[in-house]
Amino acid sequence: MRQLYLPAILPTTLHDKFGLHPVNWMDPKAKGTAAYYPHALISFFHWRSHQRIFTPDVHIFGDSGGYSIATVGAEIDPIEVMWWQIKNCSTGCILDVPPFILRESFGSVLGGSAATNWKEALRLTLLNTERAMPIYLDALDRGEDFRWWGVAHGETDSQLEEWHGRVSEIYPFDHPGEGWALKPHPSNNVVALARLLRFCSTVEIRNAHFLQMTGFPALFTLFALGPDHLDFASYDSTTPIIKGNKRITWSQKENGLRIIEISEVSREGETFARDFLRTCPCLSCEWMRIDLPDVKPELLSEYYKYRMCFHNVLIGLETYQLMEKFVQDNPLKALKQKLKHRFGPVMRAIGGIGEGLQEAQIPQGAPQDLLDMLK
Repeated sequence: MRQLYLPAILPTTLHDKFGLHPVNWMDPKAKGTAAYYPHALISFFHWRSHQRIFTPDVHIFGDSGGYSIATVGAEIDPIEVMWWQIKNCSTGCILDVPPFILRESFGSVLGGSAATNWKEALRLTLLNTERAMPIYLDALDRGEDFRWWGVAHGETDSQLEEWHGRVSEIYPFDHPGEGWALKPHPSNNVVALARLLRFCSTVEIRNAHFLQMTGFPALFTLFALGPDHLDFASYDSTTPIIKGNKRITWSQKENGLRIIEISEVSREGETFARDFLRTCPCLSCEWMRIDLPDVKPELLSEYYKYRMCFHNVLIGLETYQLMEKFVQDNPLKALKQKLKHRFGPVMRAIGGIGEGLQEAQIPQGAPQDLLDMLK
């Protein structure tokens, strides 16, 4: 399974309003170095008025803005989204209306229940997909590189099946380069993710994007179990950018398999995060030390913000790669070590052997050496 981490960014992440010219992970100046990472997720709601500012080799996943509909009541035209995605993005998802909120209050998309506005959310999603589909099909006929992805929501198997099935009737999203975006509910829940992986196998989804999912237990689960169910998996997170904007920097612990946070100001008059960056060996911090003598004192705080965002993205990327490598040799044993008491429920949810199950409960056809791998 090929995996791809997509930092979710706002225009302000890259907008250099003070003329500081800090290099970022998608900057062509970084090409040829370990710091060049040409991947990101951007949302239509925040980027719709911006022209493409990325070089052609940068992979951009264009989020349609469904989250903004759910959280702030945004009014978004699916046709406008489609044109924007074709022009600015490598891949992008349909304009879905997440059903996991109380629409009257526009509460968090992470709360509520699928039953809250299920029928209306699905109806609007289907309508949006129908309206945008002819534009996408015309783009395919013209030979455009952009590929459209479906979205499937659901807290239960039956809800997932209904949502996926109804959207698939309009367009199946099963051509090369296409796929489906899904979201574990509750967010980052390892059992919910295991159920989604099992669902992908059931409906033959081979390319999947997991929305807002970079919790460490969830990613260990994806890296360990995903290869049995998927050819490609991507996942996005706003966390490294949000933390950087708050002057919080990341550091790795436990052989790179855990991240801790260092705040810019932990106590009055002390700046721990800046001190850490001044000795950090990553390329972002190396370039920072070259730039610092030329940064005006009144702009230092702004400059460190850019540097912390870049540093956090690199640390996140390195950590996720180490996590994937950690589980490769013995996925189930590694997963059991990391999930501990949650390992059994995860394996039962995915339809595999679970901790504490009797031998008679092992699914028929499961490899005989699974028990040995768990010792």
